[in-house]
Amino acid sequence: MSDKIFKSWIVSLMRSQRPLWILVLLPHVSTMHADSQSTISFPEVKGKSLQGNEVLFPSVFKSQDYHMVMVAFEQDQQLDVNTWLPHLETLAASRNDLDFFELPTISRMNVLMRWIIYRGMRSGIKEDSSRKRTVTLHIDKQPFKESLEIETESSIYAFLVDSKGTVIWKGEGVWSENLWEELLEVLPAEK
Repeated sequence: MSDKIFKSWIVSLMRSQRPLWILVLLPHVSTMHADSQSTISFPEVKGKSLQGNEVLFPSVFKSQDYHMVMVAFEQDQQLDVNTWLPHLETLAASRNDLDFFELPTISRMNVLMRWIIYRGMRSGIKEDSSRKRTVTLHIDKQPFKESLEIETESSIYAFLVDSKGTVIWKGEGVWSENLWEELLEVLPAEK
């Protein structure tokens, strides 16, 4: 039962003047709310950076206290990811405890197709810092999406992840003032 339905049910019980039922149900309201805020952990996946290095997630997150991770599923979503990049670059430059990754996420395919895609992406990105942080995932996307609670591939996702791989914050879509303010609100102060 969703929180919304449950709350309307509680209201109807209150209106029916059955206060004893409310006393019985109140402990379940807070439990239900806590359960709906379950912890998301970044899944174990392996990718290849555009520098040619193998990158293991979430192990790589140990290198900093926090990482922003941008996940995209389609080539044209790079434009959406690009709306975040100047802000992430500025934020990462202002802190010693934060870095970020771009994760183009593609279905598994044969070696030749992976090589063609990898070479095409590499030729389009010249900066070494961008090549280092761009890690292509050729994976079974469904378990990946389920573990990160990604509902659609038609949008990009931004995740703030701690050094243990726990997702602290999740945003969907192009950069906006609202998303940025949400992110900064949950990002702990630098130690």
